Amino acid sequence: RFLAGAGTDVIQDFCTGPRVVDQLDLSPFAFTSLVDIQALTTDTAVAIIQIGATDTIRVVGVTEASLVEGDFSF
Repeated sequence: RFLAGAGTDVIQDFCTGPRVVDQLDLSPFAFTSLVDIQALTTDTAVAIIQIGATDTIRVVGVTEASLVEGDFSF
């Protein structure tokens, strides 16, 4: 679970896609859909989700395009 004020989190072994058990729990935030997350995500060598002014989630080995709704808990 990610909380405001946590700074930068780095996830090294996240598996994306439907029927995969990995999920990013963003329930403390006001996101309601994958579209909300994609609007805040940039790709470099990793998917970077900017969830607050100073809070980011860096997902290594994952691109924005590979993320699906089931990868998140809202």
